[in-house]
Amino acid sequence: MVKMSRKFFKTRFNPIRPDVGFYQTFRLLSSASAELLWWLGAPGKWAANFVFLLLFVIVMLPALVPAFLRYLWSAGVRKNLMYGSSIRHQLDVYLPPDHKRDPSRRRPVVIFISGGAWIIGYKTWAFLMGMVFQDNGIVFVAPDYRNFPQGRIPDMVKDVSAAIRWTFENMAELGGDPSNVTLMGQSAGAHLAALCIIDAAEKEAALEKLCASQGMPEQMQVEGWWRTMEPGFASSLERMAFSCRQLTRFVGISGPYNILKLIPFMQARGLPKNVLNALVAGDPLKQSPACRVLELSPHAVSFLPKVSLFHGTADATVPHAQTVEFAMALERAGGRVETVKLYEGKSHTDPILEDPCRGSDPLMHDLLSLIAAQDSSLSSSPSSSSLSSSSSLSSSSVCPSIQHRRLHPHVIAVARWLNPF
Repeated sequence: MVKMSRKFFKTRFNPIRPDVGFYQTFRLLSSASAELLWWLGAPGKWAANFVFLLLFVIVMLPALVPAFLRYLWSAGVRKNLMYGSSIRHQLDVYLPPDHKRDPSRRRPVVIFISGGAWIIGYKTWAFLMGMVFQDNGIVFVAPDYRNFPQGRIPDMVKDVSAAIRWTFENMAELGGDPSNVTLMGQSAGAHLAALCIIDAAEKEAALEKLCASQGMPEQMQVEGWWRTMEPGFASSLERMAFSCRQLTRFVGISGPYNILKLIPFMQARGLPKNVLNALVAGDPLKQSPACRVLELSPHAVSFLPKVSLFHGTADATVPHAQTVEFAMALERAGGRVETVKLYEGKSHTDPILEDPCRGSDPLMHDLLSLIAAQDSSLSSSPSSSSLSSSSSLSSSSVCPSIQHRRLHPHVIAVARWLNPF
């Protein structure tokens, strides 16, 4: 079991992974950036979008800086905890304010996979959402993972699976409730998380079939005997990172679930075809959750957790039809679709960025309501008062981490115009 270092629990600000150091971090990042530029080729539409992204961030800084400073120096955010050997194998854990006062209490857990077009994803992009969950009594885990060109989509899925495994292995130290764990992702992160649960369900079904053929009792836990199996028996299946049955639900936000249909939109945004082909390892259908789920056996589908999906109808980066298609595919396959909600007129990033900075946060209201339904203690938590004036959560919720830095609607309008996503 990977243990969390006491040093991390005593240090508030950890910008560089200690076992790598500043020089090695700079060298690795420079090398990865140079390789990415080689893949992208001569400056074109991608370069223009990058400039617009920088301008978008500058416009949003008045709202983002105070919240980001809180993230950096917060004693309740444990940064750069290692779950693997790569420099990208690290994660942040946001612990609720009362975790020290009541260490015996088991709190709901959210494992959130950030987006970033599989190229610029990073764990810190989740800091706004992480602090809202944190303030409302929920343990929030934000893993990093290898981006392109460090890895392809199958590599990223393995990283996310390893981070999920780390979370369950360290559940007791996190103060988390193992019976209430939500796997959540936004954009590319939703895509990777969806592939994770499909892969896990596929392996579990095959593993159970293999167990039955060997006469093993169905009740035996995978982790209890996996390491003790005979080499010939174990070699027929890849070792599982986690069990789908450990997850309460999967939540996808603005996710792409059919890569084959998404490719034209990505090319229109300036992503070269060679990069897209490399990302999907030459097989877009295999990397498409909406297609993969239809190939699962009914037994494998039964392992999938409940699914809730959210998307904006004005999303020009990942059309909301992707969410509708995935929901329909899940239902056709026999999966449990808990919620499908489309936010009228919302863009790709409105639900997670512009809306909180505007002073309203309907997505967080819906997410907290979803998790509170599993843990009624959340609605009576003192910290939830920042989101609600009553015992139930209000749809006019304000993001508590930045409510003192709301942006004027005109500023938000300019930011939305600049936003390339």
